Amino acid sequence: MKRSGSPKRRFAYPKYSISQGAMQNTTKYLTHVALVVSVRALPAVMFK
Repeated sequence: MKRSGSPKRRFAYPKYSISQGAMQNTTKYLTHVALVVSVRALPAVMFK
């Protein structure tokens, strides 16, 4: 029972950390996209 219990706990933690990393990556990607869009939109507004 102990042997079957420990691997499950080991597998549970990486999934949680991976999900956290995915959330952080998505937020970073969204902020990066927003920055790129704003930087590209600035020249258009300036030239207009």
